[in-house]
Amino acid sequence: MTTTIKSPTTHCPNCSCSLALDDRYPHRFCGSCFSKAEDFNGEALQFSNLGLSGGFKAVYARSQEPYRSNLCQIDNHICWASQHHMGGIVIEAMTMDPDDLTCTTDGRFALERGYWYALELFDDEFGGERRTSPVRVDEVRPKGGRSWELDFFHLDYPQGVQDKTYPLKTIYRGENYLIAVEDNNGGQRHCIFFAMTFNWFDLHYRHITSGRHIA
Repeated sequence: MTTTIKSPTTHCPNCSCSLALDDRYPHRFCGSCFSKAEDFNGEALQFSNLGLSGGFKAVYARSQEPYRSNLCQIDNHICWASQHHMGGIVIEAMTMDPDDLTCTTDGRFALERGYWYALELFDDEFGGERRTSPVRVDEVRPKGGRSWELDFFHLDYPQGVQDKTYPLKTIYRGENYLIAVEDNNGGQRHCIFFAMTFNWFDLHYRHITSGRHIA
């Protein structure tokens, strides 16, 4: 008797159709929803590689003029378009349905590789000001106890210095958020991670969603 081994699957974050799981892009859109990408004024976009060697190109579908951002929207999702590591283009959902949150075995919030989250930062050096950023988790490395190391893409940083590694120690892990402190020589930078919603993005990055600025 032949046993058929089924490949792991996930679903499109927009239409919920079944997709083969890609560990690097677990929250990617299907081809049909990919074609619905727009800027934040509702203008249709097209994404492609620069050539056979890859690269990333974004243009307005109607005029073919350059679109100078990786950020876009598909229906009610904030999205990130980029070159797929194997070639081609992938669009990932940055906003997340609560049902898609990864949890620990006891039902508490956990970060998962390849997903985007909302990050809020508090640090005395900010003068009491709260900093925010969408972040994509690239790797989580437990170090024992409550200590762990996080590799992530920090969107609200200048290009070239967006790939970050933070040594962290968990202070509190709830059902919907995680609070950690940067664990380096008594650092007091506190980080709160939680699922990013369209409303959160619009609140903190309204200059983008209103179409007044392209990041």
